[in-house]
Amino acid sequence: MIFPEHYELVPEREVWSRLNRLAARLEAEAALVSWPADLLYLTGSNQIGYLLIPDDKEPLFLVRRTPERAAAESPVRVVPLEGFRDLGAMVRDHLGRAPRSLALALDTTPAREAWAVAELLGEPALSDLGPLLLSLRAVKSRWEIGKMEEAGRIGCRAYSRLPSLFRPGMSELALAGAMTSCLMELGSQVYTRTRSAVGEMYPYHLISGKNGLCQSRVEAPFGGLGQSPSFPQGPSLEPIEPGTPIVADFASCWQGYIVDVTRMFSWGPPPARALEAYRTLTVIEADLMDRLKPGAQGEEIYARTVALAQELGFGLEFLGQGRSAITFIAHGVGLEISEPPYLAQGRPETIQADQTLALELKMVLPGLGAVGLEDTVAITGSGARKLTPHDQRFIDLVEEGS
Repeated sequence: MIFPEHYELVPEREVWSRLNRLAARLEAEAALVSWPADLLYLTGSNQIGYLLIPDDKEPLFLVRRTPERAAAESPVRVVPLEGFRDLGAMVRDHLGRAPRSLALALDTTPAREAWAVAELLGEPALSDLGPLLLSLRAVKSRWEIGKMEEAGRIGCRAYSRLPSLFRPGMSELALAGAMTSCLMELGSQVYTRTRSAVGEMYPYHLISGKNGLCQSRVEAPFGGLGQSPSFPQGPSLEPIEPGTPIVADFASCWQGYIVDVTRMFSWGPPPARALEAYRTLTVIEADLMDRLKPGAQGEEIYARTVALAQELGFGLEFLGQGRSAITFIAHGVGLEISEPPYLAQGRPETIQADQTLALELKMVLPGLGAVGLEDTVAITGSGARKLTPHDQRFIDLVEEGS
């Protein structure tokens, strides 16, 4: 199969480096991987099947759909898998035995599937591969960070076009749709992966005015009204009102790698309180950037950031209120929108070079709405570097469009 030039494959050196690092730390006799983001990471392909990683043999990619394409995309040896019932025999044939211990990503593998795999393989002792996989993925290669840099450039270009997309009377959903279309035109992958059995991920969050006070099922200080109980989060069909804060939170994605950005807009001059809150978030972000260095402790940075918001007069508003308040200020991002590390209350994390984080700085202003500032950064040997260096002004859409 021949791909066009823009359909860039994952370099072999990336795939084998990842597989070798995982195998070196694997405690079970073998691992089976089937979650799409993990397959992409470890094989360079996202076809449906199972990646078998033995502790003493070459890995084997057992592919149900579509093996021919998987073989063209991945340097790992591909074998067609006709059906799930064939999995047990194929694993035993490759290993030369039934494994006594097997690692599965138990955070993503349904219990029924895990039980069925164990039955096919003679009931090996199961262990959780998820923490090891996520710890490996948390530290990015230069190639991966390059993909995220391009995602950041795409996002910045789209944000610069947002004022020209706005029309008076537009609904939140219409403006979100125009922005999403713009991102796609620029090459952004529209699907945003998430590692959650209950999350229903979407790549945009555009919320205006008092809809920023709406709580929802989203793990965020505010969730938006949404369109109906079918999807009670995000932008709604409500028209954007003049003089209200507009939170634009969009993910952009280049060849699987995601960055997350939030910027503020308003139709006409923004409310003074919203502008003051946003300026405070820029101060908080600058302080946070100074503290993000290899060896820094995530819990300590979280506590310092919350204390700074209190010192600056926004302790009650920062990170939300009531049941919707969150207890983290940053989350890792990469192949999935939220992955380790997390800078959070009660979560020990030591910052490492080449980790990438989305700095999730949000406030909820009673009676007014929400404000937010978010940038994605890469940790270098000496500090944090923005992968999303877009203009941080609180933009008046009337002024910008005139």
